[in-house]
Amino acid sequence: MSTGGVSITGPMLAKAAGAKTIIPPSSDEKLQHMKAEYDVDYTINYKKTPNWAAEAQNTTGGLGVDFILGNGGSGTIKQSFDAIAYGGVTSVIGFLSAAKQEEMSDVAGLSLAKGAVVCGIMVGSKQQMEDVTRSIGTHFLLESRRLSSSIVIR
Repeated sequence: MSTGGVSITGPMLAKAAGAKTIIPPSSDEKLQHMKAEYDVDYTINYKKTPNWAAEAQNTTGGLGVDFILGNGGSGTIKQSFDAIAYGGVTSVIGFLSAAKQEEMSDVAGLSLAKGAVVCGIMVGSKQQMEDVTRSIGTHFLLESRRLSSSIVIR
């Protein structure tokens, strides 16, 4: 079983910030793994639930998702807008699912309709990843009470 870096790091950052998380893994095995290992709140198997945006809307009581970290690119951007809350943010970090030119969504129109922000983001440096990893690791150790005394970070 493999779950990529964005699929793991995104929920870890969100949980460290105190957010509720919804992730769309492609298999039930990945779904269970993410719940058990990374304490995600909700999962939607996008292969079993192709309209995962409707399920995300349902999960949020119709309010929509405040922040989406999308690695699907043009092939999933429409669903991201269907799932996003009014005024939400979609950060595009990957392009795993390209849409054909004639099937491309009108991102400007979708963004205006939801008052949403879309931005592309890039992966940072090795040092930034080490800093974030250390911070997340500390958070998860504290949350899971795996440590009984103090934490030392160099």
